[in-house]
Amino acid sequence: MPQLDFILSEKERIEVVQFLFKNDCRIIPGCHYSTSKYNIVTDMEGYLKYCKEEPLLFLINDRYSFYPLELDFFENEKGKTYFIKQRHGGPTIDFFSPIIGEKENNIIGPGFIGIYEYYYHNNNKIAPNADLKNIYKLLISYIQSISKAVKLSNRTYWVGNYTINQARSGKFKLEPISDIEILELV
Repeated sequence: MPQLDFILSEKERIEVVQFLFKNDCRIIPGCHYSTSKYNIVTDMEGYLKYCKEEPLLFLINDRYSFYPLELDFFENEKGKTYFIKQRHGGPTIDFFSPIIGEKENNIIGPGFIGIYEYYYHNNNKIAPNADLKNIYKLLISYIQSISKAVKLSNRTYWVGNYTINQARSGKFKLEPISDIEILELV
């Protein structure tokens, strides 16, 4: 799966989502649903409602998403709980960004955006089209423009400039990756 790893504060994640909305993307939260219908977020108010607790978002756009996302379910004492199956429907761009650690403990951990080489629709493989790849590249460029690259042995993380400043001032702590203090590398 091609992906870009990042460490971004809430402020920078909001800027990324504003950028997404300006590029005609919509967001489907990857949360659990009580029915087989998922929510589609089209504005910042909707994003702010979900971003407090849901780290996984699916980015859709009419130029590259041709199929509804597929759901599955599990049963418990409350009945059926539905969830979105990754790579099924869309296609989508996955946007994973941890939130709870920042809110509860002032710790910012790594997240990523990613796409797959192929997706499924009714068990048929579908490849992402040029529009999905172009929006993905545009999103990568945007994140890189507000970040600094930190190279670890086998990965590069893009750490937001604002995040770096806030971590240096002591407002946040960056979660170590493989026992490496990220702030020491920027």
